[in-house]
Amino acid sequence: GKMSDFDGGIRVFPPTVEFTAVEPGTFYVVTLSIRNVGKRVKRVRFVPPTNGVFSLNHTPSSGVAPGLDVQAEIELLCDKPGEYRDKLIVVTDDERIEVPLSAQPPKPDVVFDSFVQMGVVVAGETGKAELHLKNVGHEEAKWSLQLQKPEDGREFDIKFFPSSGKLCGQLPDGAEESKGDAIQREEDSSCAVTVELNNTDP
Repeated sequence: GKMSDFDGGIRVFPPTVEFTAVEPGTFYVVTLSIRNVGKRVKRVRFVPPTNGVFSLNHTPSSGVAPGLDVQAEIELLCDKPGEYRDKLIVVTDDERIEVPLSAQPPKPDVVFDSFVQMGVVVAGETGKAELHLKNVGHEEAKWSLQLQKPEDGREFDIKFFPSSGKLCGQLPDGAEESKGDAIQREEDSSCAVTVELNNTDP
């Protein structure tokens, strides 16, 4: 058909499907909504994912009226940990929409302040500040801090207390735990590091 025949098409939501912190042997599902935003009835078909980890579950329909939507479920079940990618293709009479599918294993993700404000530290004094680390990922994180030498060759006497450690991971989305455990996890997944700067400039 000519471009003038094109009829506003369909919207797929969400436009990409991402499963995070995926554990082998656990069944996951995301519901896609395919809405007809055009002015004519549309026939919607699917080209399912092929790698065997993702699967499509839907009820075929004869046509989708303008303003209405159909649902399709993307299911995920893997038997070994890893990163998986595939795609679902949504096809109508006049367009094809690719929906990328991905699954990520649990991984650590440590966030921290991008800079530490020491203020003015006069010669012969020690400045102190705190750096906060938090593991927002789903897997335990081991961390250590090292000082990178400045390019101009100046030496800084900076120490970190502690300078390394472990941060526990967060629970998978939707998992439940007791209030006491949740408070403990909040503590064990974050850490305050004291940064000490000795100003030894003569």
